[in-house]
Amino acid sequence: FADLKLLPCRTVRAGEAVAETEPDFRPFLIPDYFRRTKNGFEIAPEAAPGECAALSFSSRRGYVCRPYLVKKAVEVRYDSYRAVAGAPDSVLLKFTLIRNRADIREARFTMKRFRFDKKEKTDIFRKDVTFGRENQVEIEVPVSELHAGMWHVTETAYGKEFAERTHTDFKELPMLISLLPATAPENIPWGELPVAHFPPFTGKAPIPSASFRICAVPKGLAIRLQVKDEEHVPDLTRDLWNRDSVQAAFDFDYGKPYVPNQLHSRLFDGHRVVQYGIAGNNRENAVFCFEDCLENIRKGKIPLLERQCSVRRDEEKKLTTYDLFFPWNFLGEKSMPSPGREIGFSLLVNDAGTGLRRRTLAFADGIYIPDPRAYGKAIFIENHQAGKDVSK
Repeated sequence: FADLKLLPCRTVRAGEAVAETEPDFRPFLIPDYFRRTKNGFEIAPEAAPGECAALSFSSRRGYVCRPYLVKKAVEVRYDSYRAVAGAPDSVLLKFTLIRNRADIREARFTMKRFRFDKKEKTDIFRKDVTFGRENQVEIEVPVSELHAGMWHVTETAYGKEFAERTHTDFKELPMLISLLPATAPENIPWGELPVAHFPPFTGKAPIPSASFRICAVPKGLAIRLQVKDEEHVPDLTRDLWNRDSVQAAFDFDYGKPYVPNQLHSRLFDGHRVVQYGIAGNNRENAVFCFEDCLENIRKGKIPLLERQCSVRRDEEKKLTTYDLFFPWNFLGEKSMPSPGREIGFSLLVNDAGTGLRRRTLAFADGIYIPDPRAYGKAIFIENHQAGKDVSK
């Protein structure tokens, strides 16, 4: 490939004419997507949206390739979301439908909640829109229990002499972390904070469930996580992940480029990444560091965090409550972040009752299969910002 010249990719619509300065171009990748015309080529109307086709030619100078990305007839762009005042479990999502073909007149926008354990989708929002002179239509979607599973967003385009076409995307939405600048850790108003629900466990019944609330105070980051299951069997050794426990991971350099091969640095490709595991019962608890890409933290047992965290089990309600508190220096920070700051964030609940193998429940990825690049995104917001756009 030393003599390969890859030209910049061009984005085109199905049915659009394309012209190249080089007369020797030939269809190369998915050749059926090109039709020859007097002035060059056109993209076939039946070209699949999202696919990439290419024209190429070879000469004495080497091999030249021009890729083309076929646009969808109607695209959905996720713009932003904001908290809803007076409704801590609700947010208002904002999407934009973009028309890429002039013959498209109408489109249907559908949003579904997808439960992996039940393999079913539940319609939560549907709206038909009509395109006028503008090629864009904005849609606002009120959603409660935002983090109750994966979400499907579907657009279906209709137009004159245009067959119905549907395209579905997975949408990953960030977590909101409330900033409480005048609150001590012992005075956190947990009942007033939004609750985030984990997707249910898969496997044999009884199936545990879990949810959590999160906030930031001047001294650190606080999480209250509750797991409801029939049996609580913790392990207080460094193998705590193999029994009933919780793991939490953070990347406070989220959004920055990764810089690999920094052999002189403790950081993960230039990122400050840390992961902790917590297990316990009503008498004692244990906290271990499993990922220590920070200058001041090392893997192993962390006695100071054991005094900051607690685990309580209510056998009558079959409920385990994990109160986790991480001072800012244990996350690589010197003080409470400012509003709008984005971080990488992931939680994992481990469950292993008597006679059962370990099962896991994940809020975002990157822990079970270690990869900080797979962490979800969280945004710090002021607690009084309900109703304001916090996505930018």
